[in-house]
Amino acid sequence: MYSKVTRLGFSCTVSLLQKASKGEHGDFDCQDDNLFQLKGLPDELGFTSIRRIVLGLSKLDLQTEVEEQPELINLTDTLGRTALWWSSRRDQTESSAILLDWGADPNIVHHAGHSSLHNAVTRGG
Repeated sequence: MYSKVTRLGFSCTVSLLQKASKGEHGDFDCQDDNLFQLKGLPDELGFTSIRRIVLGLSKLDLQTEVEEQPELINLTDTLGRTALWWSSRRDQTESSAILLDWGADPNIVHHAGHSSLHNAVTRGG
């Protein structure tokens, strides 16, 4: 299922949650590559800059971002998922290691009852 995201005059069609939750990587159908670089997009989904980096929606450096904004590490999105949850779900061991080094909690459980630790165990990571 695709959702239409419109913000600040930019429009982008993304299958973000569907692709990312399956651990799929790849490009999103965006008309403006800078769309997801904007700090406030999309606030209503709880996509912090750290989460956008993990999901491949931002080209910012994860290490630099967690050093500058460590308070964002354990914040959850609207579904209760942390950046570590997404990182472990997508088998991103380097991103997961950075997040864990900076205090990411692997035991935070999202709305469906799974944690980052659950992802790592079930995906063999």
